Amino acid sequence: NLTQNLAPLNLKNKMLLIIFRKPHLLYGLSLGRAFSTTSCICKATGPLPTFNPTSNPELDAKLQFIREEHFIPSHLLQRHRNLIYRKKNHSILNEEPLNVEVSGTPITLLPKERQVSVPLKAVSQAMSLMKEPTDLDALPGLIEGFAQTKMSLRPAQLEKMARILTLSCRWDLIMKIARGAKTYPHGFKFTTPVAREFMRGLRIRNQLPVKNEVIKSICDGEELLQMFGSTQYKKDPTLRLGRDPVIVGTLLAMVSSRDIRFYDGKDETGIIKKCVYRLQEAWKGVVLDLGLVNGNTKSIDTAKEALVDYTPVSEGMKEAQSILAGSDLESWLMTESKKLDDALKSWNSFLEDQNRAHGRTPALYARISAEFSKNISSEER
Repeated sequence: NLTQNLAPLNLKNKMLLIIFRKPHLLYGLSLGRAFSTTSCICKATGPLPTFNPTSNPELDAKLQFIREEHFIPSHLLQRHRNLIYRKKNHSILNEEPLNVEVSGTPITLLPKERQVSVPLKAVSQAMSLMKEPTDLDALPGLIEGFAQTKMSLRPAQLEKMARILTLSCRWDLIMKIARGAKTYPHGFKFTTPVAREFMRGLRIRNQLPVKNEVIKSICDGEELLQMFGSTQYKKDPTLRLGRDPVIVGTLLAMVSSRDIRFYDGKDETGIIKKCVYRLQEAWKGVVLDLGLVNGNTKSIDTAKEALVDYTPVSEGMKEAQSILAGSDLESWLMTESKKLDDALKSWNSFLEDQNRAHGRTPALYARISAEFSKNISSEER
């Protein structure tokens, strides 16, 4: 202990030690390897993201690079960064590396030749290296780490992330990221494609042959819908995601499927009527004529996205129609589902004519659900 070592000295000698103390000691850092408990404002705040080993060594290296070159430096005090990056201070750390505590995590400060700029494309590179569903556990840490440094992931990156989570059946991470969105003031923002993809991911779970899984998917879907309409969650203020026809229609497909499979096709709780009324409001802005142009890449992408978006809505409307037969909503559902079916057929024909009716299609989502169902034991069913 530095205080104990100075105790036998007189005041004059104490002052001499303070005067000639090395620069890093002037800031209260320990001479030994004890952790600094200095409380000061850092560049980034919040827990320092950590990553568990993945199935891919190359991915591990990429995550470690992002953490060491971007996340850790952003959490350090300015004087700590001066020690690391200023050559004149390197002799201090070469003589004895310094240990500090960052958000409860012990970090050893070592000299670095220069500060490396970590671009957002590093996140895309990391996602490309994720080969197993368990590798996706790193995604919340990546979002949080960049959010803490006020770097927002690009919409295209968030959309790719949403698709990966959905097609990997990681519903737990969909909800973890969605719930954490309000704590990422600069990192995660809901967009229409991301919000729709999250709901589609829950629908894959909804299609499993296990009642408990179906019920959980609907609970999560209703929670998502509340998030999309809440001001606590970051999203484009011009978007009305809580009234988006695809999001509401996909949730309708989930509750209708549940009631047909497990409740004799009866709307006992009235949730289906509630969803249909909500869909009616959202449907007022739906345009089914997409103005597709042969040979136009944008038209092809628009048609493919529309097919993926509206196929679950069509299925939900038909199932709701059978459940609500004889009600005041039956006529509306019959009329609008017929229009939507005609549109779906025209979009599919357009893609077939362009030889592009493949890739991320409604059939892909159905196949993912069917393959996941095969892994469910008879005891779980």
